Amino acid sequence: MSFSSSAEPALLAVVFSPKPGKIERWEQSATAACAGYAVLLAAQALGVGAVWKSVPFTKGKAFCEVLGLTVDEEMLGWIHLGTSPRDAVLPPRPAMALEEVASVLSSAGRTPFRS
Repeated sequence: MSFSSSAEPALLAVVFSPKPGKIERWEQSATAACAGYAVLLAAQALGVGAVWKSVPFTKGKAFCEVLGLTVDEEMLGWIHLGTSPRDAVLPPRPAMALEEVASVLSSAGRTPFRS
């Protein structure tokens, strides 16, 4: 699904905003990313077109000021929400062989996944 920058009626910023405490920083970042992904899944389940776009300029001073980000916060990406053509059909993806991307961890070590 593809959107132009002016076609979507809603643009959400996914921001990682770490809090001090017992939860590790990396886990808080992963949680923020998962929350963004959940928005994508929910939107698509409701028939709303959704796409996540990451951008390279997430650390600039002016950019952070516009969004009101603190020095500890980090922009993870944008979620573009909008309508998609009713007749839009996504092309099928090629099948992926799990043996090429997955492995099994056990007390014996790591072994290739076999289906």
